[in-house]
Amino acid sequence: MVKIWELTQAKRWRRRAKRYDLVVLDAPATGHALGLLRSPHTFGAIARVGPIFGQAEKIRELLEDGAQTSYLAVTHPTDMAVGEALDLSAGLRSQLGCELHAAIVNATLPRRFDARELEQIARLDGGSSVQRSAMRAAQAVHERARVQHNQIARLRRHGLRVLAVPFVFTAELDLHAVRRIGERLARGL
Repeated sequence: MVKIWELTQAKRWRRRAKRYDLVVLDAPATGHALGLLRSPHTFGAIARVGPIFGQAEKIRELLEDGAQTSYLAVTHPTDMAVGEALDLSAGLRSQLGCELHAAIVNATLPRRFDARELEQIARLDGGSSVQRSAMRAAQAVHERARVQHNQIARLRRHGLRVLAVPFVFTAELDLHAVRRIGERLARGL
């Protein structure tokens, strides 16, 4: 936590080191992240005075200053992951007095079928085994996307701004795909 604070300072510990415009902390999972973010409070309470207390206070001020610090949750559109993002939002508010800036939802499936198309797909049930397999696959994909979009709606109902990153249908993310995701996030933030 001290290093994060140091990276944001105009006057760095190494003479020639420059201040960073942006410092990103990829924190651990929700429960552990809140503990990490509360550590300046803990060390300040233990020290109470002196240089450790002063340093803990500077870090705490940075973490709680909305003009300098933003918090993002990165999650998947599943019940448990969204629940953890909501826990993080509540914990930030109650423990640090901060708000979650946005929730980034990874690997979101698109809604592929409307009601009319689903009716047509359902009619494949009486067809060949290939048609029935195609019907079940289409219905499964539709259901999974529906559940994911319900979880995104759940985040929004809690007042969170949501940035959905679409599922990329390739074996590996190449540089072009990563850039497209980055551009999408930059537009949303």
